[in-house]
Amino acid sequence: MRTKNLVLLGSLLLTFNMFSQNPNLHIYLCLGQSNMEGSATIEDQDKVGNDRFKVLAAMDCSDFGRKKGEWTIAIPPLSQCWAGLSPADYFGRTMVEKLPDSITVGVINIAIGGCDIRLFDKNQWQNYTSTYPEQWFLDKIKSYGGNPYERLIALAKEAQKDGVIKGILLHQGETNQDDQNWPSYVSTVYNNILSDLSLNANEVPLLAGEVVHEEQGGKCASMNAIIDKLPETVPTAHVISSKGCSVRTDNVHFDSKGVRELGKRYALKMLSLKGLEPKIGEKTNPNKSLISTEILPNNNVAFRIYAPNAKTVNLHSDDKWDKVNFTKNEEGIWEGIWDNVMPGVYSYKFIVDGVEVQDSKAISIQDNVPIIKVTNGNNFFSMKDDVPHGGLTKRYYYSKVLKKTRRLQVWTPAGFEKSNKKLPVLYLIHGGGGSDTSWSNIGCANDILDNLLAEGKIDPMIVVMPNGSIETENGLGKVPLFKEDLMTNIIPFIESNYRVLKDSKHRAIMGLSMGGLETLEAAAYHYKDFDYIGVLSSGWWISNSWKEKRGTIDDKEKRAAHLKQIANDFNKSVKLLYFTQGGKEGIAYENGMETQKLFDAAGINYKYSESPGGHTWMVWRKNLWDLAPLLFKR
Repeated sequence: MRTKNLVLLGSLLLTFNMFSQNPNLHIYLCLGQSNMEGSATIEDQDKVGNDRFKVLAAMDCSDFGRKKGEWTIAIPPLSQCWAGLSPADYFGRTMVEKLPDSITVGVINIAIGGCDIRLFDKNQWQNYTSTYPEQWFLDKIKSYGGNPYERLIALAKEAQKDGVIKGILLHQGETNQDDQNWPSYVSTVYNNILSDLSLNANEVPLLAGEVVHEEQGGKCASMNAIIDKLPETVPTAHVISSKGCSVRTDNVHFDSKGVRELGKRYALKMLSLKGLEPKIGEKTNPNKSLISTEILPNNNVAFRIYAPNAKTVNLHSDDKWDKVNFTKNEEGIWEGIWDNVMPGVYSYKFIVDGVEVQDSKAISIQDNVPIIKVTNGNNFFSMKDDVPHGGLTKRYYYSKVLKKTRRLQVWTPAGFEKSNKKLPVLYLIHGGGGSDTSWSNIGCANDILDNLLAEGKIDPMIVVMPNGSIETENGLGKVPLFKEDLMTNIIPFIESNYRVLKDSKHRAIMGLSMGGLETLEAAAYHYKDFDYIGVLSSGWWISNSWKEKRGTIDDKEKRAAHLKQIANDFNKSVKLLYFTQGGKEGIAYENGMETQKLFDAAGINYKYSESPGGHTWMVWRKNLWDLAPLLFKR
């Protein structure tokens, strides 16, 4: 009887373990030296987490609220408490971006800057704990309990209770430069991991990244020839190219941008190996995130174009060119490097199979999007000959938030130059994929404002059209960055350089689509700074349809709680909050309506109107015509 009870207990425990493991938690082990550890600067865009990307803490980090052996949302640093940005960061971010929402990605990152690969050999590791005798190196090993490999295996065994190990990421080689035995050392480490964790090599591939490439002036670039031979020793190994990944001035470590690109490459390779499909209805398009031109170290310039079916790609310019040879990668992207470029400004065109092709990804071309204006001359958006016209100016300011110089457009009413009167300001924000030129180009904002002023429907005001597009890994990441840039840099710049009234009574903000989301963010947290708020075809990303179609979801409960907290003050401070929609055919319609329900639940006052046209400029031009006359009316 006792034996039967023990068997039954064992069966129950086995059943519990089986059902406690989540097959949709995909776990990846990351190891290596300084680049994998994280040597790049962590920037604001890297601090936005995703609850589907987690890290199993390798040590206690009180500053980040982490405890060894506990899962937490993956926000860098992912290895040691004092590390920087690692390829593991953007490996995980890219994986969850491409995978169905049911899948969570977890990483374990054990990496030691300066280490020999044999520090991870469980039979030889003690011979390599003093590869560098300096205290900084010894402290790193000590932080992993004195045995990094043992810590990796212990954490991995705990992680296997939660999910399934799907792959191993390695970035190491600088310390072993030119050592022809490196592939065999890696093979030993890899096979030990597989054995100690009872893993199958065919189900757990090894991805090894190249060190800084010779084309980026890599000091250890000769090691790449050895790294590239790894698949000859480890059949389930795959090499991730570092070509074109930007680097720091030491030419050994990748900079933040280079780390993001390298991490993305790890992810795309892993996705292709696993045969994992992107989100339903979404095909991976390499052209979407393509950087067509890039200034590289040592006066080199990279040119890229997505042309998967092309047979030849060349460059043409009226300026003098050296020969640039293009090669095509497996994604269909052609790349050519122009070496030793003299300082200057150069025009260029791609020649694709003999046809001249403008670079549609160039910033300069995006400033001049081709449009056709069909008008009888008397439409509200027409440029009319019989009305005074205001000025449209490009201005540049330094963003302390983004650490770069950025541009915005400013419309000033006719007669502004001769007047000493201070004016109110409307901050008018474009949508996703646009720029500071969008409202004045296809939006016809300056013509609409000229006409409204000439008809006496608005009082003179200044309209600032900033650039709401910020490069981040996901759409939600750019929103708080723009809000901070607006409040910290843009508004102070305008108020320091233009004759404007500086109180909330004379300040308005309005944005469409993505710009509406940025408007909501600013309004929710700085509502005492804007008496007038317009949200056009937008809302927070909280509807189920948006999550299913785009894979992006905001924190609905957090938003609802915040609105309830500010509701009384908001109603007292804000004179006008206005939502608009372009009808049910608009892609943001459900999000907008769900967002309004949150405002309703909080008891926040607002107005709403709807007009046909969907998610288009036809609607937004009309919104500006209708809403601008409501501003600054006391």
